Amino acid sequence: MSDTPPSAPGRACQRSRDGRSRIGAVVLLLLLALLGALPLPRAARAAKKRAYVQKKFSQVTAGTSMSLTFRRDNAAGDMIVAYVVWDNSGAVSVTDSRGNAYASAVGPTPSGDGTFRAQVFYAPGVLGGENTVTATFASPIGGRGELYVIEYRGIDRIAPLDVATAAAGSGPAVDSGVLTTTTANDLLFVAGASNGKSIAHVTRGYHVRARKYGDVAGENDKSAATPGDQRVTALQLGTSWTMQLVAFKPAGSTSPSTAYPLKVGPNGRTLVDQNDQPFLLIGDSPQALTVNLSEEEAEAFFANREAAGFNAVWVNLLCATYTGGRADGSTYDGIVPFTTPDDLATPNEAFFARVDHMLALAAEHGITVLLDPA
Repeated sequence: MSDTPPSAPGRACQRSRDGRSRIGAVVLLLLLALLGALPLPRAARAAKKRAYVQKKFSQVTAGTSMSLTFRRDNAAGDMIVAYVVWDNSGAVSVTDSRGNAYASAVGPTPSGDGTFRAQVFYAPGVLGGENTVTATFASPIGGRGELYVIEYRGIDRIAPLDVATAAAGSGPAVDSGVLTTTTANDLLFVAGASNGKSIAHVTRGYHVRARKYGDVAGENDKSAATPGDQRVTALQLGTSWTMQLVAFKPAGSTSPSTAYPLKVGPNGRTLVDQNDQPFLLIGDSPQALTVNLSEEEAEAFFANREAAGFNAVWVNLLCATYTGGRADGSTYDGIVPFTTPDDLATPNEAFFARVDHMLALAAEHGITVLLDPA
């Protein structure tokens, strides 16, 4: 890197009209570089949309396993929820072709008459790519086995499970019971099963993603804006039912194992975290990320790097043709960094706000940003 020529944005400093403005702008950019090297406080990461991505479901009437392949590739860093219903007292386990680890969120929960069971599993921070999810039953299915898999984005990747509850009964009214969340903006996942034809009239506000085989599964990502009591009710046409309600925490809720921010170690030669644990940089260099990707694409990139074990990236704040950008330093969709071309004293808020959002996304994925000013 020692023989690299100066970048085009660097030449803008030479063309700035006022010497003091040049110095002030450079100092500001250097400060931004220092701040960019540290993951942002967790509160700054919370403004993250999260949403349903895709689903798949099916039923078997015999056998000891069943599999579903998502129609589209999973996005790295997303969470998969697997809901399983089966008609024997044996256990069930969930695996997938990407090697993601599934944990039980709640269950197994026997139905009111004990003729079937239901369980909710989840796999946080999954690896991206084509994926087939398999439920394996310890005892052969006697006539009823159902698997529902749903992908969500924007869920905490370290410890997403907040709280969960389950209930069962035999009357027409289905009721999850009260679930008290402890984290703001939880995603609430509800799943119910009946020996009747359907479950209907689910509490208003829940998006029903699957309603078949006497089951229902979906989520509500708006009702839990603040911690507190949550409850879901419905009606069923059979004589026995179960209902499970799970609250998943939003991305950034759990602190990573590294205690940020980083600092220089006692010997002056290494980076350490706040607990003085050495920090080994495992980095990538998407230098033109700020100008060539949208925020959604940047998040997908950070999730992919996180899943691959990277913890740092080298990014340019200002980026021209030398590092893969455009001559005027603009983004792929035409946002320029300065309202007056090449004048560091006239920053364009739209450009730098986008960079700030990208830094927040990197922090959410536990990635340190080495932000090169120009």
